[in-house]
Amino acid sequence: MMKKGLYGTIIALILATSFYSCNNNGIVTVKVEKAGTLAQQCSGQQWSLIKKLAIEGPLNEIDIAFLKTLDCNGLECLDLSKAENLNDIQFYFDSNLFTSVTLPDNVETIEDEAFQGCLNLKEIKVSPNNTHFKSVDGVLYSADESKIIVYPALLSKKTFTIPASVNQIGNCLFAAAYSLENIEVDKNNKSFCSYNGVLYNKDTTSLVSYPAGKKDDSFTLPNKVVNINWSAFWGARHLKVIKVESGNAFYTSTDGLLFEKNNAADNDYQTLSLVAFPPGKTAVSYKLPDGVTQLSTCAFKTCQIDTLILGKDVHFIDKWAFNGSGIKHFEVAKENISFTAESGLLFKGNSVYLCPPALCGDVYIKPTTTIDERAFQRSRLSSLRIDPTFVTGPFFCSYCSQLESVRFENGTKEANGLGAFFCCPRLKSADLPESFEKISNRMFFGCINLQKLIVRSPRVPEIDKYAFTGVDFDNCIVYVPANLINSYRENKDWNVFKNIKPLSDNE
Repeated sequence: MMKKGLYGTIIALILATSFYSCNNNGIVTVKVEKAGTLAQQCSGQQWSLIKKLAIEGPLNEIDIAFLKTLDCNGLECLDLSKAENLNDIQFYFDSNLFTSVTLPDNVETIEDEAFQGCLNLKEIKVSPNNTHFKSVDGVLYSADESKIIVYPALLSKKTFTIPASVNQIGNCLFAAAYSLENIEVDKNNKSFCSYNGVLYNKDTTSLVSYPAGKKDDSFTLPNKVVNINWSAFWGARHLKVIKVESGNAFYTSTDGLLFEKNNAADNDYQTLSLVAFPPGKTAVSYKLPDGVTQLSTCAFKTCQIDTLILGKDVHFIDKWAFNGSGIKHFEVAKENISFTAESGLLFKGNSVYLCPPALCGDVYIKPTTTIDERAFQRSRLSSLRIDPTFVTGPFFCSYCSQLESVRFENGTKEANGLGAFFCCPRLKSADLPESFEKISNRMFFGCINLQKLIVRSPRVPEIDKYAFTGVDFDNCIVYVPANLINSYRENKDWNVFKNIKPLSDNE
């Protein structure tokens, strides 16, 4: 009863503003009167409590970006049926809690990977008035059923049959659909075929999708295949070994890993690009075979090894190679001239290149020349301390759902580029040094729980557009040098914060 009473109090607080209403199912409705103002409709604390959300009124790209914050914060259901101006859905959801979405009548296009990370998605709803899309047994199709757009990951089907009308399939369509054991194809379909429950194009030269729920622990790639969809093996957690039929001119297998052959221009030697590390292959530590030179997009998607050791030949790593993996540490052979590892982080020269996706806890970054674009994106660290850094790349620490505190040491002038801490909903405190000169574009966009911002600069830093969108200006306390209190309070960009206080000696 206490829990129910507390929830009632929380909902009452949310309903204190006229922009909200709540039905008996706990769905909170937010009404937007002007596009671009969604984040302003309530405080950060209120946003963080909403699990079921319906939005009415006009939206724009800033509102859509803000929805990403709520998605990262554990939003379970989103009803956009009464949203306006939402002709294109070009944003990507990536929430393990997201279960349901309702699309508005006016949506005309949806990106193929729009819901790729929604591992608990059960349903996509669309109004019968929508002339561009339709839902059939929980699966989203184009209105003429020529393309499958979204297959919810938690559909309970063990077998799904591609209808005869379908000639296009969205990327990542069956990724992490763990119940799906077989993908079949209607015999009259002219674009696709199925062999042993695996989906290919009609002449079997392209592997489209291996069912994530297939129970086999081994798969052999036919020798006719010349192309593999980059999401083909996502979530196939039973699959431990991928083999390749002899005679395949494009692919090969070593130690159960799938590689693409790369012939040098002079044909004197051959190098290997890792295409897929079988998601079911487990190891505490794994060293890549010699001769591997490149790691392709999502090559380690959903793999669950703790430590990955890169060999001496690896010289190119796609930024998305480890997206969604369970890797906690990187190690690099000392002979490798392209990469090094320190404290589990991957460096390229004097730049932080990549943080292992599953690295947890507190991270300290030594003085560096640069932190690369998206180097820490979606990592699980809880705190970050950064020694003087010349350049930080765009979105270098974005979508970090566990990050609570960050501190820049003196010497760093700004977090360059877009969205340094974009959509970090649990970020509570940030400490900026005396050398800091500018709060860059979207730096704290979507940090709905930011409570403490320390600004040590002897001058009032500039603020770029959307730097604090979604921040709770009523409850976030900004600590600044005592002699600058009035300057902050009179500054049109800073005076939106209601609590500007002097720095104390122990801050």
